[in-house]
Order: sequence, then structure tokens, then C-alpha cells
Amino acid sequence: MEKTLISLAGSGESVELSAIVNDMTNEEIESVITKCMRLEDGSTTEVIRAIFKGSRDKTEKSQMRTEFVYNSCIQILQSNELRSKANSEIIGILLQEIDYLPSSMVIKLTKTFLNDIKSADSDLGKSLDLFPKLLSTLSEQEAVSYNEDEMSGLECKNTLIKTLCSSRWHRSHVIHLANMFRDVQLSQEELRSVLNKILGMLGQLDMQELPPIVYQLLLLSSKGHRKLVIERICTFFIDQDIECARREEQQGSSDLMEVEEDSSEALHHTEGTVMLHITFAIKQDQDLGREYVKFLKVLQQCSPMQLLAPFSLAMALSTARIHRFQEQVYEILKSSILKSYKDDEKKTQNNWAREMIPDMEDVSILVEHSIENSKAGWDQVTQGLVELGFNLMDSFGPRSVFGRVTEAVAQSAVLSPNQKAANLGSLILLNTFKAHKVVRPEILEQILNRVVTKTSSPVSHFIELLSTIVKSFPQIVLECQLKVREAFDYLGYLPSSSADGLLKALQPLFKISISLKDSLLLVLRKAMFSRQVEARIVAVHGFLLVLRNFKVMGGLPSSQSFCSSQESTSSQLIVDIHVHTSQNPNSNEALCLEILGNLRRCFTHQADVRLALYEGFYDVISRNSKICHSVIDILLFQMKKYFEMNEDVMPPLRLGQCVITQGDKTYLAEPLGHLVSCIHQCLVMADKIEDEQSDEDIFITGQADLKAMMTSIAQRMIKGELEDFELDKSSDYSLGNSTGVKNTIFAILVIGLYEVFMEHSFIMTNSIRYKICLLLCPLFMMLQINCSVSVSEDITKLFENYHKLCDTLREKSAANGAKKGGKTSSVSSKTPRSLMSQKCAVKFLQLLFKDENPQHQDSIAVFHDRPGFVEYIINVSNQKLQQLVDRGRCDGAEGQNKEKVYQYCCLIAGIYMSHYSQKLQSGETVDKLLTNAMLDGLHNAFKYISIQQSEKIDTFLESMVTIKENENTVYNMIKKIQQLIINILSSDDHHGRLKDVVSLLNIVNLLVHQLPVSSENYTKITEWLKKISTNQSIEDGPVVKRLLQQYFTMLSKSSNVLVVLRDVAQDVHSLCGDIDQEIELEERTHYSVVNQKTAVPTVILLVLSQLDKELDYSDWVLNSLKSSLTLMTTTKNAVLGDNSQDEETGPTQRETQERSLCGRLGTLTTVFHELCQSTLPTGLTIETLLKTITHLYNTLGLMAKYYLMMYTQKLGHFSVRFEKLVKLTGTHLTQLIYAFITYAQLSQSEQIQADGKDKKKSAAGTSGSAKIIKERKYIPNLIFSIEQYEKFLIQLTKKSKVDLMEHIKLSTSRDFRINTAALNEALEEQSSSSDDTDGDSDGSEKENDSTQNAPAAKTAAPRGTANTSTAVKEPPKKKSKLQIKGKSKVKKT
Repeated sequence: MEKTLISLAGSGESVELSAIVNDMTNEEIESVITKCMRLEDGSTTEVIRAIFKGSRDKTEKSQMRTEFVYNSCIQILQSNELRSKANSEIIGILLQEIDYLPSSMVIKLTKTFLNDIKSADSDLGKSLDLFPKLLSTLSEQEAVSYNEDEMSGLECKNTLIKTLCSSRWHRSHVIHLANMFRDVQLSQEELRSVLNKILGMLGQLDMQELPPIVYQLLLLSSKGHRKLVIERICTFFIDQDIECARREEQQGSSDLMEVEEDSSEALHHTEGTVMLHITFAIKQDQDLGREYVKFLKVLQQCSPMQLLAPFSLAMALSTARIHRFQEQVYEILKSSILKSYKDDEKKTQNNWAREMIPDMEDVSILVEHSIENSKAGWDQVTQGLVELGFNLMDSFGPRSVFGRVTEAVAQSAVLSPNQKAANLGSLILLNTFKAHKVVRPEILEQILNRVVTKTSSPVSHFIELLSTIVKSFPQIVLECQLKVREAFDYLGYLPSSSADGLLKALQPLFKISISLKDSLLLVLRKAMFSRQVEARIVAVHGFLLVLRNFKVMGGLPSSQSFCSSQESTSSQLIVDIHVHTSQNPNSNEALCLEILGNLRRCFTHQADVRLALYEGFYDVISRNSKICHSVIDILLFQMKKYFEMNEDVMPPLRLGQCVITQGDKTYLAEPLGHLVSCIHQCLVMADKIEDEQSDEDIFITGQADLKAMMTSIAQRMIKGELEDFELDKSSDYSLGNSTGVKNTIFAILVIGLYEVFMEHSFIMTNSIRYKICLLLCPLFMMLQINCSVSVSEDITKLFENYHKLCDTLREKSAANGAKKGGKTSSVSSKTPRSLMSQKCAVKFLQLLFKDENPQHQDSIAVFHDRPGFVEYIINVSNQKLQQLVDRGRCDGAEGQNKEKVYQYCCLIAGIYMSHYSQKLQSGETVDKLLTNAMLDGLHNAFKYISIQQSEKIDTFLESMVTIKENENTVYNMIKKIQQLIINILSSDDHHGRLKDVVSLLNIVNLLVHQLPVSSENYTKITEWLKKISTNQSIEDGPVVKRLLQQYFTMLSKSSNVLVVLRDVAQDVHSLCGDIDQEIELEERTHYSVVNQKTAVPTVILLVLSQLDKELDYSDWVLNSLKSSLTLMTTTKNAVLGDNSQDEETGPTQRETQERSLCGRLGTLTTVFHELCQSTLPTGLTIETLLKTITHLYNTLGLMAKYYLMMYTQKLGHFSVRFEKLVKLTGTHLTQLIYAFITYAQLSQSEQIQADGKDKKKSAAGTSGSAKIIKERKYIPNLIFSIEQYEKFLIQLTKKSKVDLMEHIKLSTSRDFRINTAALNEALEEQSSSSDDTDGDSDGSEKENDSTQNAPAAKTAAPRGTANTSTAVKEPPKKKSKLQIKGKSKVKKT
């Protein structure tokens, strides 16, 4: 039978074929098809084609047969019994026959497919390829009958698709259906329905099924709705990451842990494949990429944490590899990270903001997840991580100031958002460097490039990252040593701080790579001969670094021959260096000798180069003790150039050789003070080294000679006078001529020498080795060894000369400045940096304040009896502490040794604290300047430790106070400071010590940062501040400002500060009086520190400053609510369409936040209600108040716009509390503001008139007028803010159908304002005068004229905006419920 059918179909005998087919039953047809399928000879498709060809007569029987064959073929396709080629041939036949099917049969077949899709048992297979053709054929019909309803084909197709999308799909069919819809012509509405259905099925699919379905969705998005597809896909995987993280936190048993690890790994592999699909689609479709970038911007504004989730961050970094989106994506990611850190900063500073916005996951943890995932197949993310890391590090500040790079030293214990972002970038690069070998060369190259090229911005963070990488992976870095050598070529062009940091970071490599070390030495030798001074300084620092780290194991030869044969030795040393093939410590001898030979060239260079050498020698010999005597010999050689051997010659040093004159310019050639200081420090270290090496008790002649020189110079400077240096008061110190410049340089050099020899006399005189050295030197055998008292007298004599010279220099500088008619710009007016070391200053302090040895009391008395000496020692200590705060290091020996610096800070702070406490408790009369200096130094010591060495804060505090077991160290110190403040305030002469309270409160502020905000101790300190503010009547402005500022700040972090601000505002109102002169206020205050002397301007400016901060927090929370609303709107429109109608939801967390925000703004309104009624002076106070009120109305306007947006998007409605807020602003603030503006303008007018009358004070009048003009600029801004707020309320009234303007009276007058009270009074006077007797008509006319002119004078007011019923003498009535508690308003009688 099958052969007959095939032959008839092939011969074209359609009549005979139709007859045979008509005679066949359905069972016979099925049997034939089944038989052909078993043969697998390809006859199945020919038989089916023949049957269809014989059934084209449009009889009912033929249609039923065709339907039967169609269903049978569909079953065959779904059974997958045929080969793929046969299936494709059958599909081709069925597709051709669809054109001959009637519409009813097409609908039936479509319904069959719908039923199969719903069924979990059916396997759609290739049969689904028919569905697009069926829908296309159906849409071409003009009219069809579907479910007994007549409709067009397009309508029927739309109905079928809606039915399909609303039905339940089995997950096994999703991928096939998504693939099928690519061939279906869909309208945009139909496409949205299909996409929403497929996207909604993502959660029901297995992990391995997600990449292919995402691929199909991306292909479908080419038809439209790209935004919907990309947003929903990204949101789905972001939610998967969050859910995975939640499951990992909740995992308990080890079995569950293994299961979760497998699930997490599968998710990460799936996400990696999905990212590849999306990235590829974006490359092919730019519109899809643009929609994705828009989505990232929405997340940046609304939900930075979602943007930084592992999948979202990795997807963004993958997209950034596409060049056209690179810049945008990195900028979005950088902004999101900065925004998250700024949000964290806001939350830590304000308790209300912390309660309003929930805690978010740490950004660094989210980024670390992406780095970990990059190891498991996310290779496309690696390059993006590197770029992101460098982008974040580039945000580090501060920037250069006038082309100079400022040192990046932390000035606060809390890092700024930019600094946190830079640290995150460093962490990203470090972890990526560890995880991925392929990017290591690029990371190193980028770091070195930035260190070399960023000369106008700080590079310390790049150097720190490089140092960490070198210490962790030195061998890996050596693989890229070619790039390191390239960086060496730019050393001479770098700032000395950057070059020094770079060499320190790379220093570990020099010990394991001889070639790299040799390359460095070659570069440094070249830099030593550079024309640039900065390059020479870099060379000196580099050589000193090598000397510090390449220690000599055996002693170097005597430098007698070294000094005389430098040239021949240096050339031989270069050969010796290359002879050594390994890093043997014994081989360092030749290296150090060569470097010392190179450093001797510095003595022919500029003063700055020599200075760098002198400052580094002490650290070198302290680290590399075997070269100590060689260094001393070099210094001896240099010192002989300036030393006068003849004891009878004064001065003992040749100062003339320290200065160079070229033409009419004079330069410093030799920093002689630093040279002598370096010699002193090296001699001290040499004695220490020899004491430690007692078995080598040998004294070097050069060391003895230097000590003898130092003693000779010291003795002659003690005996000499300033006239010996030709530096008395009669000398010329002006900078206008070469003589004055030279004398100024000489004076600065001599000042430094006096300081050095004070230290030398104090440190070295009692040294046993010093005495032995003197005995070894025959030239100085006649010198007498001084006793303690004589040493003290020598030091005070040196100080006396030092003090005289400083005073002379200061007086001459002031005189020169007076001659020029202004402030002097002379260098001599600046106090030079002290050359006394911090160690010496600490020893002096211990002697002066802590030494109780009876044998030392006479020498101590000598120091105390010398006026100014104790203050000088304290100033030197404070100068070192200030340098530590500013730069993280101080001048002098051991100034860069953090451990030593820490010990000295502990000693200084302990001495200051102990001395101040004792004097305060004993009630003795103290020198105020001395105690103030001690407190300033104490504050700097606390500041340095709390910022630079915060990990040692506990041990630092334990060195000053006795701590009981289980007690908080920080709180105990604060308690001690509290007791000091109480003692000051309770003492009889506390007015003279109030300045001390400010310094002590500054220390409390530093310590409070070490306490958790939620701790009990933090609350106790806040209560103590409140108690002081309430009970102590302090009239000193700076003390009150610091006290209330600390109280407001702490209260804002831990509780609600607005209530306190309201009370303080009431106190200010009570003390200043009301702008309505007929209202009298009772002078009762909540806080005693608010009084007539402090209320204006100190307290009110502080209150306004805090109010401005609180408004900033309100703006931040409001913007967060707006962002969440925007995100909700975006999601809603993406899923339901732009014209969707959605029912409003019930109470949510957002509504709770809105009510809290409205309540907060209401409290702020009551605060301004009090301030706007206060009589304030013209000037800064009114200006600041107007600015802050403008800020308030801007915030209220944003609140109204927020609700307006909510009604527009149909996402909710405003709360009752917002209605109350609007009523409160309308009835108790706006009208008062207009009255206050009137008061301010009249006060300004009176001030202008008063200034104009007083001609003698014309300059002051001009200044006052300028301030008034400035104040007037803020009034239009305020009025504009009010009108904008009212404008939004009007729009919101129309949207909500609630009358929000009921209690708001719109202002009408803009250019002219009528004072109704003054007008009525004038009219009454005019009417009464007209009713008088007809007496003297001339007198009546004069009286009428005067009364008519009076209103004009009163009503003419400055241009402004106010309500027509507002007047100075008739302000709005006060509401009784808002009156000040404990305060009453009464009319004057």
C-alpha cells in the first residue's frame, strides 16, 4: 500500500490517489505510517506527503483525515522514535500543509499544543516548531471562531498567547518554548507577556538549565524590552547570591556544609556562563548595553549594595571590557563604593540615621567574594578587578597644593570615604595579585607607573601596596625586575619623599638580587652628578638606605688611608662587588666603603644635599654599627674645615665659609648646626656601641679628636658673647641687602649651634668614656670636668645667648615689617625648627619635673631660676609632638623610630599630666603660659597616639593613670580629666583657667572615639556633659562653645539631640527677647551655660550649625527613601508596564520611616519657631539663621516632591503626620519668618542710617553696609524656598484631594509692603486732628502735614517679600501649646 501511495503521488495521479486515500480508514493509515517507520528507509515522509496530497478535497472526511494524520505526526515527533533527519523532513511537510488547513483545524491544533505544554508527561520535542507557523497562519485570517466567539485572527492569536502565558508551564518545556517564541511574530504587549512568563520561571529551573534559558531570553530581547530582560536577569542572580550567603550563614552540620559548598560552586559556575552570554549579547547589541548601563545607574542611586553584590559586580566588570562602556561602568562602580562609605559615615555620626536605614554588608566583603569567585572560572572578571582597584586608589587624597605634594598623614582616627575606597582598591589589587598569575606583571607595571608619573598627588598608598607585595612575594616580583629597573631610571626626577618610599618598598629585593642592587647603585651614582638638587638628595637617601640594610660583619679599615685615596679605592670596589656571586654579609664591607666614598662628594654639593646626609648618618650607624668609626672620620674631615684650633680665637667656628655669595645673592652653603648635631648624635651612638662591645675596648683617634673639638667649641661658646659672632642688636638683619641676608643666615646657624651644645653639654659631660677620651687627647688635658651644678650653669649660659639672639632676630624682623607698613615676610620672623632631639628634651623634662634626687636639686634650681628655660624645653617638646601629628615623624635622631617616638610620647604625656594635676590639686599659683603649653602638648601626644599608633592607646594611658582590674582604660583616663575640669570650675580663680578647660575637652573628644557609642561609659560621659552645661554658669565663649559642641556631637551619635536644641533655642529666645517689643519674656533657662554673654553669638551659631547638620541627615534619609521609591517604580514598570494599575500595599517599613521623618521635621520647626522670634543683632547671626531656615524649607520642599512622586506613580499616600507637619509650618513658622524678615530689614536700615550719620566711622559704616548687603542676598533665597514649598503643596493637594493649604496663607506683596498698624495709627491721628476746633489754621495745617508724613516714613520699607498683614509691631499671635515651658509672655504695662 505504501508503495502505491508513493508512486501515485510521484506520478501526479491526484484523482486515483484521492480515491485510494478516501478508501483508507484511520487505522489503516496509522498502520502504514507505523510500518514505514520500522523500515527506516525514508519512506515515512513520502507516505505522509502522499496522504496529505490525497486529502486536499475540502470534504469533511478529508479534513478529519488530515487532522488525524497531523495529530499522529505530532505524536511521532514527540516520541523521538525517528532520526533527526526524518523528523526534520516531517516538520517540513507539516509546515507546508498548514497553509491548506482551515482556521478551525488550526485552532484545534493550537489548543492541542497548549494542552501538551501544560502536561508534564508530554515531550514537545521537534513538534514545537509547528506552533509559530500555526500562530502566523491564524493571525492572517480575517475572522475566526474561538470558544464560540467571533474575532479576527490577530485577536485570536493574542488570546491564545495570553492563555499560554497565564497557564502553568512545566519546567522541562521552558527552554523549548523560549526557543520557539523567537520564530513567532509578537506585538510589544505580547512580547512583554512572554518575557515576564519566562523570567518568572527562572526560579523553578535547575542550575544547568539557566544559561541556555538566559541565552534564549537575550535573543528574544532583540525584538524589544531589553530593559526588562537585563534587569530581571541581573536581579534574579543578585537574589541568588543573597540567598546563597544566607544559607551559608545558617549552615550547621558538616554534611550540610558539604551540600552548601556544592550548591554554591554550581551557582558560581552558572553565573560565570551567564555573564559570558550577556557580555556576548552586549557586544552584538549596543542598545542592550545602554539599557544595562542605565540599570547600573539606577542601582547606584537606589541600592549600591545590590550593585556590589558578587554577580552584579562581576557582570559590570565583564561589561567594562567592552571599550565603549568601560569609562561609564568604572565611574558607576567607583561612585557606588564611595556612596556606600559615605552612607556608613552618616550612620556612625547620627543615631536617628542609623535607626532609619538598616545596616548593610561591608563593601570589602562583597568585593572579596567576587575575587574568590574569579578563581573558580570567572576569568573575564580578572582584568576588570585590576582596573577597578586602580580607579579606587586614584581617588585617594589630598591633591597637590600649588604643584606641591602634601604628605598623606592621617589627621583623624576615622578614615574619609575616599581613603576607605583607596584601601579597598589596594586590597583588591593585592588579592588579585595573589590569585591570578596572568595579571601580576600588569599590576606591578601600573603601580610603578603611578609612582613615577603622579608627581602632583600623593603616592604613599601605591608605595605601601608595592611594599606589601614585595614582602609577600619577593620571588614573583623578581620575575618582573625589568620593570623595576625601568622605574630606577626615573628616581632622579621624583620628589625625594616618593623616591625614598619607593626604595624602601623595594629594599627586600636588593638582598636577593645582586644584579638589581648593582643597577640601583649605578643609577644612584648618576643621580649624584645630576644638575637637579632633588636628584642628588634622592641619591643620598638611596645610598643611606643601602648602608642601613647591608650590615658589615667585620670592622672596616681605618679611614686615614681611606680619606686620602678615595679615587683609587672606589674603582677597585666596583670590581669587588661583582666578584661576589652570593649575598654574603662579609662581602658588604666593600659595598659600604664604596658608598661612603660616593657620599663624600656631598660635601661639594648644595646645603640641602648635605642636610640630607647629616640627617641620615645617625640612623645608618645605629643599624650598621661596624661603619661607625668610618662615618666619624668623614665627619671629622668635614668639621676641620670650620673649626678654629687656636683656643684664643673667637668665634670657634668659621661661619664665613658656611655662606656663598654669587653676585648680589647670598646662599647657605653649609648647614653647620646640622653638621654639629650629627657629630654629637654619632658620638653618643659610638659610645653606646663601644659599651655593648666591651671586649673591643679600643678608642679611635678620630672619635677622640671629634669629642675634643666639641668640648672646645662648647667651652668657647659658653664664654663668648654675641658680639664675638658680630650678631648684636646693632647688626643689619634686613633681607633687602646681602649683608642683612648674611647676618640672618649667621644668626640662624648660631641659634642652632647653641641648641646643639646645650644638648651636648647635658648628654655627654657625665659620660665615663667622654672623660677617658679627654685624657687621651693631650690638647685638652687641662680642661676641668664639670660637676652637675657647673654643667647646669653652662647650659643656662648657652640658653641665655640663644634667647638674646632669638629676641634680637624677632625684634629686627618686626621693625623691618613696620618700616614696610605691614606684616613682615622676613624669614627671620619664623621660629626655626629646633635642633635639640626629642630624647634630650624628654631627659630635660624628667630632670625638671620628675627628678627627686637630693644631689640634683641644686642643678635643677639653676634651670628653674633661669627665666624662660623651662618654657623653652616645653616648647621644644611640643614642637616635636606637633611634627609627629603633622608628618608622622619628627626632626632629629630617632625621629622616624616609631617605638622610640612612642616611648617619648608616653614620658612627655606622663610628665605633663602629673605636673598639671599636682599644681591644680595643690592650688598653687602657676604660670598660665606654662600650663597652656603643657596642655597643648598633652593634646598633641594624645592625638598622635590615637591616630598613628591607636593599637597602643591602652598601654599609653596606663603609663599615666593607675588602672584597676577589669576597668576600661580609656574611661578611667576620661574620668581623671573630668575631675580636673570640675576642679577648675569649682576653684575660686577659675576664670583664669577656663582656657585649660578647652584643651582638656579636646582630649576628651579624642578619647571618646575609642569608646563604643552603645556602651554605658559613653552614656555616662554624655550625662556628665549635660550636668556641667546645666549647673555651671560659664561666661567664657570658647569654653561654652567647646562644651556644647562636644555635648551635641555625642548626643547626636547616641540619642536625640533635637530636644536639647529646642530647649537651648528657648533659652536663647528668653535671653535675647522677642522681636515684638510689647512682649516681655521671663528669663529662665534650661542650661546655665546659656546666659547673656554667651547666648549671642556663641550659642546660637553653635545651635544653627548643629541644626544644619541635622537637616543634612534628614536630607540623606529622604534621598534614601526616594531612591527606594525609584527602584520600586523601575521594577514595577519593568514587570507590569508603564500603564499598569496596581493596588496600594499596606503599611510598610518605608511608611514608618516617613512618619519618623515628618516627626523630626516637626521638631526642627519648633526650634526655628523659637529662634525666629528672638531679637538678634545684625550681622553673622541673622545671616546664618536665614541660611539655615532656607535649608529647612528646601528639605520640606523635597518632602513634598517625594509624596508628589508617590502619587504620580500610584505607590502610596502621605501619612497623617505629614498633614500635621504642613499645618505646623503654616501656622507657627512661615508667618513668623515674614515678621522676622521685616525686623531684620528695619534693623539693617537703622544700622545704615546710624553709620551714615557718624562720619568719623566711615570705614566701619562701609563694612557694616557690606554685611547688610550680604544679608539681603539670603532673603530672596529664603522666600524662593518658601514659595517652592507652597507650590509643591498646591500640586500635592490636587493629586491627593486633601486640602494641604488650609492653614497656609500665601504671601501677596512682593515690591511694596504696607505696615497696617502704623497706617491705622496715622489715620486715627489724622481724623482726630480734623475734629479739633477751628483755631489757628496754620498750626492745623502743620500738624496735618506732620501726621501725613509719618505713615510714609513708617510704611516705606526695604524691598522684600512679606504678608500684607505682617508688621514689626504686630507679629502673628503665639499659640499657647507651643509656649516655652517655665517661661511666660506678658504685655508691658
